[in-house]
Amino acid sequence: MNDFERRGMNYAIWVWDSTWEPWRAWGSKAMNYLFGPDPNNYTEVPNAIMNEIQAAWARNALRPSQFRQP
Repeated sequence: MNDFERRGMNYAIWVWDSTWEPWRAWGSKAMNYLFGPDPNNYTEVPNAIMNEIQAAWARNALRPSQFRQP
């Protein structure tokens, strides 16, 4: 994220939620940054990953809500 920010590039972070049960049972949980770094944890917890994401977002000076259509 720091490299994207330094270059002024746009980026997004995705959570792969799905209604397909095999993926819901494993995949969406294993790849959810809200659950922290422990691959066996399947509940939202305060964690360093989310702290870094929020810290990067907090540095953004421009927000979509600041843009107005002419």
